[in-house]
Order: sequence, then C-alpha cells, then structure tokens
Amino acid sequence: MVNKVCMKISVIIILFLFIPLTTITAEDNKILNIGVLTGNELIGNFNQPASLFFNEEKGRLYVADTGNNRLVSFDSDLNYLAESNADGRLEFPTGLVSDSKGRFFVVEGLKRKVLLIDMKAKSIKEIDFSGVSRGKGIYPDMLAIDSKDNLYVIDKANSRILVFDATLRYKKKITVKGITGFADIKVDKKGNIYTLDTLKGVVYIFNKKGEIIHKFGRRGEGKGEFYFPTSIAVDQKGLIYVVDQHKDKILVFNRKGEFQFDFSQKGWKEGKFRYPSYIFIDRSNRIYVVDRGNNRIQVFKEVSSKQ
Repeated sequence: MVNKVCMKISVIIILFLFIPLTTITAEDNKILNIGVLTGNELIGNFNQPASLFFNEEKGRLYVADTGNNRLVSFDSDLNYLAESNADGRLEFPTGLVSDSKGRFFVVEGLKRKVLLIDMKAKSIKEIDFSGVSRGKGIYPDMLAIDSKDNLYVIDKANSRILVFDATLRYKKKITVKGITGFADIKVDKKGNIYTLDTLKGVVYIFNKKGEIIHKFGRRGEGKGEFYFPTSIAVDQKGLIYVVDQHKDKILVFNRKGEFQFDFSQKGWKEGKFRYPSYIFIDRSNRIYVVDRGNNRIQVFKEVSSKQ
C-alpha cells in the first residue's frame, strides 16, 4: 500500500516538474512566460512598481518599487540580490535607468526631481535643470539612456524631451506641436528615439537630431488600435512593442508601424495582466513587463515558429 502511494506521489511530482511554461501563441510567434517576480519573504512583496531597467554591462535587473520607496536588484537569472532606498532619500521612485558607469538616475515622482545615485562614489545629488527653460515648470517622468550615456528625460509639464550628455550638461529639447503629452521613451541601438502620446494613441519615432522620421497609431478598440498606451520598447529585430494598459495587452508593430500581433489578456494567472504599465526589452530580446495591477514583474521571451 505504501509503495503504491509513493508511486502515485512520484508520478504527480514528475508531472508537475514538466508542466510547460505559459505559452501565448500569436500567429507565427510564441511568447513564452519565463519568469514572474513579486518580491520574496525576506524583502516583502512589491507595492505598485512603476518601471525597471536591465543593465547589460552588469547583467542586473533593477526595479523601481514605487510604493515601498526602494530599488530592488536581481541577477540575469532573476535571483534576488539587494535593495536600496538611497540612505532613506528615495521617495516614490518612478522612472529609472543606469548608465555604463553603473550610475543610477531615478525620478522621484512626488518631488518632481531626478536623482543621480553613484554607488561607487557613495554620492547622491539632483540633476541640475537650471539651464533648461522652465515653461510651465519641469515635471520629470520616464527616462532613457543611449549607448553614449546620453540621458533623456520626459518633461510632462511641457510635453517635451530633455536631452543631457554623459557629463549631464543640457544639450537640447525635443518637442512636437499639438502633442498632448509624451509618455515613456526608449532609444534603439542606432540612436533613434521612440515615444508615444497616450491620449491620442500615436507613436513617434525621431532620429538622433530630434527630427520626426515616422509616426503611426490611432485610438480605437480594434486590432492594432490603442485604447490607452503607456509604454514602448524596441527589440533587436526592430519590432516595436507597446503596452496598452486598458486593453491589458502588448501590441507589436514592425518598423513601418504595421500591426503584427498582440499578446496576453486581463487576469491574474502567469502570462496575463492587470493594468500593465511599463515594458523593457534587453539585448537578448527578453521582455520585461511591469504588471502593476498584480504588483509583479513578468518576463517573456519571443520564439518564432519559423525558426
């Protein structure tokens, strides 16, 4: 009797171990859910995470855990490493990037400022906006960093992008007439800048000079249309991924802005979203999504069935 029970238990364990990861099929593409981060027993659960960044040089994933006023780091295998609140100075961190020197740039959403956190130098200071025209006041939001360590800051108050060089000297601003508000920003390996207008549902692509080279998208509930897009990312093949928070989906387009496929739907199980808010894609084409309504980070990998 005991042997039969043990045999049944062994079979159950084997079946459990070989349950496949969540797979989302989208036409000729398969999006595999390869990991979920919610925090752990040691540090507690995430509380309304806002953004994240994967530092390629260090192989580290950093999460802005907004409600807990901290940054949390993981290795490339998604193992927890450490947390930091910058000696108690972090309050409501939202935007987050890290440069090739390992310096962190963090937006404090409530105080409307950007902090430069240098772990090696053990220093924390504010980014100087004194050389920037104030307009309606500066309201920093999301950030991006390019291969030359130029820093890009979304200024929501004035619907513009502010650009600083690697020494944090102010270089220029990028504006678009008629835009209702930039939301999120990414820079590809060629230096092209991607951003979007949440309210109008339009994606903008700029060249290095800040000139519009393409735009696409519109509001709607049909396939390939945006309802409330909040974040954008570009993979190594040039595919453009857009988070639609109210559709609980990721919409994918080619370089021309032609709709390719979408994936996921509303829910709490792995692979599903509740109000996703942010996306980041690393050089290995791993897709990191802030699943804010579920207080977690989900990680995906795209595998083409044509390969």
